Formats: sequence, structure tokens, C-alpha cells
Amino acid sequence: MSSLMDRSRRARFEIGFAVMPEDPDLVVMLLADLATAPRRDVPVGRSIRRFEPGDGLAWVAIHRAAGGDEEHDADQFAHEFGGSQGDLRDRQFFALDAQEQPIGTATAWFAQPETSRALGRLGRLHWLAVVPEHQRLGVGSALTSAVLDRLLDLGCESAYLTSSVRRQGALRLYEQFGFVRTPVRDVLAVEHAR
Repeated sequence: MSSLMDRSRRARFEIGFAVMPEDPDLVVMLLADLATAPRRDVPVGRSIRRFEPGDGLAWVAIHRAAGGDEEHDADQFAHEFGGSQGDLRDRQFFALDAQEQPIGTATAWFAQPETSRALGRLGRLHWLAVVPEHQRLGVGSALTSAVLDRLLDLGCESAYLTSSVRRQGALRLYEQFGFVRTPVRDVLAVEHAR
């Protein structure tokens, strides 16, 4: 067990320092063992499917509705996912309501090379968002499960994510899946003290 904790501490350090900018609101969270995370079913009346061509606009709309700002636009989607259409079909999920309209999204993305050294096969839970009228109904949990399952299928052993201290509901959700918070400013403080 101590070996797992040591790997977790080392990964939190490398994730925070190598990849994340200094931002007092930014939180890095790590799930050291994907196999231990609970799984959640899709709520009744909703479904989950993978990315389809044209879903970039739905991604933007979901993120804006979920409290994003004007920076959530087609340019940001292109910057985040670029020419990765094949990867998106394999790794990005959309939750749909009963009318099959997109109401949430999350992506099983790649870890930065610097982070993968710390825990071996490390994936990333990236850009989870659910529109407000469907929040707290199990949609975010179902999307998180879909992403974690996909990361396991891809051979990942661990996962990380970034969020904001202002998103307390999201942080509680991630903690329910076993993610551990590590504020970036604390990680940076450790690095500067070395």
C-alpha cells in the first residue's frame, strides 16, 4: 500500500509542476488505481454515445450552458482536440436526454508525457460538463464511469483531471470516484522548496 501512496504523491507532483500553470483556483486530482473506482449506470431516460462528426458545436453549447464563458467556442474545441477526429470517436462521450439531445460530455484523453512517467499508463478525465437542468441527476456520474472504463480499456492504470476550487459540486463528484485533490499551488510550493 505504501508503494501505491508513494506513486500517487510522485504523480501529483509531476502532474502539477510539469503540466499546470500557476493558478490559485486550479486543482489537480489523481485516481491512482482506475480498477478501484466505483461504476455508475446511466440514469433512466438518458443514454451515452461516442463522438460523431459535428459534435464540436454540442460540446461548445454544453460547456457554455454549464457555466463556461465565451472562451468555450469552436476555436477552443479545435485547440483542445485539433485534428483528432479518430481519437474523439474513440474517446469522447456525450450524454443524451430522452429526445436524444446532448446534455453532457466528457473525454477519456491523453496524459502529458511528463505525467505518464510518474504512474506508468496515465489517462485524463477531460472536460466533463453537464447542462444545469440535468445536473445532480446522475448524468455526470455516468459520464465519469464511461470515461474511466474507456481509460481502463486503453490500458491506463491511473487517471488525473484538473478543475477549479469554485466547482465544489464537481470536486465532490470526483472524490466519490476516488480522486484525491492536490491544489497546484501546494505542488508548486514543494517544487520551489527543493
